[in-house]
Amino acid sequence: MLRDGNPMVVANAIYSLQSIELSGGPKVRLDQNHIQKFLTALNEATEWGQSIILDCISNFKPTSSDMAERVIVRIKGYTRHRNPGVNLSAIRVIIKYLDYVEDSETVRSFCKGIRPCLITLLSAEPEIQYVSLKNITILAEKQPYIVETELKHFFCNFSDPLYVKNQKLEIMVRLANESNIDMILHELKEYVTEVDIDFVRKCISAIGKLSIKIEKTATKCVFALRDIINNNHSNLIIQETIIVLKGKKLLNP
Repeated sequence: MLRDGNPMVVANAIYSLQSIELSGGPKVRLDQNHIQKFLTALNEATEWGQSIILDCISNFKPTSSDMAERVIVRIKGYTRHRNPGVNLSAIRVIIKYLDYVEDSETVRSFCKGIRPCLITLLSAEPEIQYVSLKNITILAEKQPYIVETELKHFFCNFSDPLYVKNQKLEIMVRLANESNIDMILHELKEYVTEVDIDFVRKCISAIGKLSIKIEKTATKCVFALRDIINNNHSNLIIQETIIVLKGKKLLNP
C-alpha cells in the first residue's frame, strides 16, 4: 500500500505501520523508491496525510548529500503551509536532512530559508509556540546563526504560559554571546520581578550559566546578580541569588 497511487492510502498505510512499530512490531524499512513515492503523494494528500508522510520521511536516513539536498528542495515549500502541523513537520525533515548535506554554504542557505517560517509560528497560540520553540532550541544548538539575529523574538511576554517562558529562556542562554550579553542580562533582571518564583529561580540560574558559557563576561553576570540582591526584598530571591553565586564560584570570600 505504500506504493499505492492514492495519497490517502499511502498516508494511512504509513500511519498503520508506524503504530505497529510503536507497539513493538517490526520496524518499517524504507528505501529511496519509497521516499520518491512519498514526495509525489504529498502534492495531493490532505493536511493530515501530509503531516504523516513528512514525519515518515524525517525518519529516513539519506544515502548521500545529493539525495538530502533533493528532498529538502522538494520539502521546503511546505514550511510556508497554512497548517502549523505541516509547517513543523516540514521543518523537522529539513533539520534532520541538513546533517547529511556536505556543503556548508548550501546548509546556510537552507537554514536562512526556514528562519521566517519559525519566527512566524511564534505568533501562534501557546501550544504551537512551544513546539516551534523546541525545534528552534535544536537549531540554536546545531546552527545558531539561523536565529541569533532574531533574539528579541525570544524575550518573554507577561502573558506567556510558564512552559513557553522556560523554553524561551533556554534559547536566550544558547544564543548568548559577547555582543548581546548586555541585552540578555537586562531582560533577565526584569524577569526577576515576576510573581512566579519558579520562573524567577530559572532566570537567576540562567545568569549563572551565562557566566560559565562566556567567561569574558563573568564580571557582568556577577554585577547583575548583585543588583538583584540589592534591589529585592524577597528572602527567597536573595537566597537563590547567593546560591547561584556560590555554586558558580562567583562570590568572593
